[in-house]
Amino acid sequence: FGGLAGGLLAARLRRPLVLYGLTELAVAVAALLVPLGFRWMDGAYRSAYDVSSAGQHTLMRLLLTLAVVTPVTFLMGLTLPFLTRYLVTSMRTAGARMGGLYSANTLGAMAGSLVSGFILIELLGLSTTMHVAVGLNLLAGTIALVLAAQRRGAGLPEMVGGDDGEVALPVRRIRVLIYAASFVSGFVALSLEVLWTRMIAEGTGS
Repeated sequence: FGGLAGGLLAARLRRPLVLYGLTELAVAVAALLVPLGFRWMDGAYRSAYDVSSAGQHTLMRLLLTLAVVTPVTFLMGLTLPFLTRYLVTSMRTAGARMGGLYSANTLGAMAGSLVSGFILIELLGLSTTMHVAVGLNLLAGTIALVLAAQRRGAGLPEMVGGDDGEVALPVRRIRVLIYAASFVSGFVALSLEVLWTRMIAEGTGS
């Protein structure tokens, strides 16, 4: 749903890099609140366990999980459309830019699954792993906001007009940083999914 909403909003955005940075910061804040939601979920699930059937247990677990993780995952879904809006501004290069951006995001997701599931959680524990992921969110958001501020401070528009009447692509250095941000977004998203799956299993079973 976040991806759908982001896609609908993206065409209207004039400063997508700023909004991307703010969204990453919001993801970090929302992620810090998820463990509190899990504690609430654990108590609600346990209090209803003895008075519910097996089917009701499953439905309750689904609804409680959705209530806790939907806000932060909705925000996560916004990030890739916002980055795409910033980076892909010419139809001539749309395929290549979108392919590169999605590849970076997918590689980050793969790395996040492996590193969090097999290394970070085992070495650092659940809580510290979450803080590492939140720190990466804050880093990605801050870099995006700094880049946008630098362009604005230099008197440059966030997106520079091209000679074909369309908006030209950002310079190569910034494009590399945007790919890196997409990698970090994917890394954090899948790291937190692994982390939250472990947390949910602790309170409500496999």
